Amino acid sequence: VCAGAVLFILGFYVITEEYAGKSKDFEPATRNGPIPAIVSNHSSMWDILFYMYAYYPGFVANSNIATVPMVGCIARSMGCLFIQRDKGDAATDGSKATGNADRVQERCRDPKATRLLIFPEGTTTNGSSLLQFKRSAFISQMAVQPVILHYNWRDFSPTWESVSAPVFLCLMLCQWVNRLNVIYLPVYHPSKKERSDPVLYAKNVRNAMANAGQLQLSELTLSDKRAYHAALREDIKAPKQD
Repeated sequence: VCAGAVLFILGFYVITEEYAGKSKDFEPATRNGPIPAIVSNHSSMWDILFYMYAYYPGFVANSNIATVPMVGCIARSMGCLFIQRDKGDAATDGSKATGNADRVQERCRDPKATRLLIFPEGTTTNGSSLLQFKRSAFISQMAVQPVILHYNWRDFSPTWESVSAPVFLCLMLCQWVNRLNVIYLPVYHPSKKERSDPVLYAKNVRNAMANAGQLQLSELTLSDKRAYHAALREDIKAPKQD
């Protein structure tokens, strides 16, 4: 309820839903549906508010989120699954990656647990493309419910993140109406080959989402985004040349 109220204050008066690729095994995600894991693109901080409003799921999040004041408390109350990642693009290799996969499997098979939500890109984008998916999101071999979030805007993009949080929030409030379109894809059941190859599984789910949402496929990764933001900060700090 609180998440819905915040979305309303931010101008999200219109949230539309559509269903792509209808088939006999089509099962849209529901709060108590049979498929526990939702896989979604991640283009704005408002994604989290929508999912809290619609499903109140447990997110797969980096372990350092648990220590963030207030945010960590909310995340724990939602039953978020905290995993450890290295400084690269994938979850930590070896035993830690296997441990993460086991925890995801256990969580997905627990009928009493809240639905699990995964952002396989591991970061936010501008909403026009999909970054490479992390294989750790698919190593559990579980079926997933792909969902695409798309923001329609006129003057200011809700996906803009290269400004400070106060400025971003102010500009959002100055845009009276924001629209969000939610596209549900059919539940994706991995083949035997995909279950044995999480990289292939991630690639095929990514392709299906890109086709349904008319999104570009980008070969950039989380590391590339960090380098880009570091370059922006250096450019801002650099003195002007005469």
